Amino acid sequence: MKKIEMLLVAMLLAFILFAVMLIATNANAKSYSGFNRHSDEISILQEMDQGYVVIVTAGAIIASRCDNVVMIIGGAVKVADRLGVNGDRLFKAMMANLSAKMDQPYEHDDIIPSVTRLADEIRLSINHELETNKTETCSKWTAALRGVGILE
Repeated sequence: MKKIEMLLVAMLLAFILFAVMLIATNANAKSYSGFNRHSDEISILQEMDQGYVVIVTAGAIIASRCDNVVMIIGGAVKVADRLGVNGDRLFKAMMANLSAKMDQPYEHDDIIPSVTRLADEIRLSINHELETNKTETCSKWTAALRGVGILE
């Protein structure tokens, strides 16, 4: 694996682990000390948004490409609620991105460029991993995504 791909995989897994930690402890940004400044609150919200995009995008890819894995109905909503993000807005952005890529109708106002870029990076990275070693990739991602409640 190239150095940049390894770094991307490490970052994606770090986001998932961060999300798992937050979900497991039912933490939210207000409970952390030191998050009194507005800019820090915006930063943590952006990280949570990114974590949600990683989890849902990875879940959809792994569920579609790996055997005996399915997404949990309502799992994305629960993950959004636990992370404290606007899951509807982010999910619409991810679906608009997919629709645009497949030359299907979509609402332009639903597109969020940073969500598009992150989802595209995740898709490319996981698809490359699957082409390289499908068994190991499915095992690794399935375990992590079951842990956050997006796959069963």
